[in-house]
Amino acid sequence: MKDSTLLVCNRKATRRVSRLLLATAFMLAAGSGLPLWADHAPDASGVAAYEAQQNRRTVTGRVVDEQGNPVPGTTVLIQGAGTGVTADGQGNYSISAAPGDVLEFSFLGMKKVTETVGNRERIDVVLEEDGLMIDPVVAIGYGSMRKSDLTGAVASVTSESIARSGAVSLDQALQGRAAGVQMTTNTGMPGGGTSIQIRGIKSINSTNEPIYIIDGVTISAGTGTYTDNAISGINPSDIESMEILKDASATAIYGAQGANGVIIITTKSGRAGQPRVSFEAQYGIQTLPKYLDMMDLHEYAQHHNEYQALKGWELNNNYADPYLLSKGTNWQKEIFRNAAQQNYNFSVSGGTETNTYKISGNYLDQDGVAAGSGFERMTMTVGLDSKIKPWLRFGGTLTLTQTKQEITIAEWGADKQRR
Repeated sequence: MKDSTLLVCNRKATRRVSRLLLATAFMLAAGSGLPLWADHAPDASGVAAYEAQQNRRTVTGRVVDEQGNPVPGTTVLIQGAGTGVTADGQGNYSISAAPGDVLEFSFLGMKKVTETVGNRERIDVVLEEDGLMIDPVVAIGYGSMRKSDLTGAVASVTSESIARSGAVSLDQALQGRAAGVQMTTNTGMPGGGTSIQIRGIKSINSTNEPIYIIDGVTISAGTGTYTDNAISGINPSDIESMEILKDASATAIYGAQGANGVIIITTKSGRAGQPRVSFEAQYGIQTLPKYLDMMDLHEYAQHHNEYQALKGWELNNNYADPYLLSKGTNWQKEIFRNAAQQNYNFSVSGGTETNTYKISGNYLDQDGVAAGSGFERMTMTVGLDSKIKPWLRFGGTLTLTQTKQEITIAEWGADKQRR
């Protein structure tokens, strides 16, 4: 009994010593920076993880938007690790990462950007706006609000859709881009008058035209004449957005003059950041899609003689023998032509957080498809905006416009008009 008891005690002591030696060995290995394995070969993934841990470094950088402004609050994550940091008020960040790590930069309303660390110790990132994630803000007469919070009937046309359309006038920018808005041209002349109805005709003996609010300035309905257009002097490239108020809210804000609807036009303004220079040139040829199939002089004379004989009337001596006549003049080809159109836009904008500016110019020269018609426009716009106090802003926009319209065909004898 004594021998067995002693044997059991020796076994327990041996186990304790073994555990103590094993723990001591792990501590020595950790202190020396060397990995410790048992009776098998080292695991490759373990070696890679260990080396990555030893090669971690501090990566710094700055996150800005397309205008060079900092994007504070940007989330910087290490993909697959679940760890990350947030950029400070100046867009700066600092994070510990290994060469093989992938950093993911994200911010609400911006497109995600991923960057592999590699051997870099500084990574600067530019975030672009994500149009699908931004909730549009629309003007509603007495202010602005998010489109998702809007309950009234408001249609919006953005500057992006105007740029894609290549419109050279305001009516072209509206045509087919807003539900419930019907736009027709009174004539086919460049710069000619247009007729716009919002949700149909509302009056029999009065105008059905909406009013225009351009940066707070009201242009009454029905401005202009049948052949000219009072709003043709507006350069579509200067428009930031257009909102069309279609329901009773228009009357509630603007009174009886808004009964036919309101078109609110907001023009572009400067943005803080480095000066941005933009130039755009367009050139095109306008053609008549089809000529009407008409009789020539020989065919007309023959038809005329047959008609006169059928009626029992005397024949016209000028058409006595149709075979002696030529084909005559095709007046469609004499009047209509291939017409050139050229449009040039130039703008410079920029500023600081407190003062911004924008200068833009436009030249449009559009020949009409019908000979004797054409439209020429030159505009210059200067806009300044100053933030004097957090609660006080001061700004203004000056626009100079000169238009020249040729309307010889429309008025048959009228010369060029200049306004």
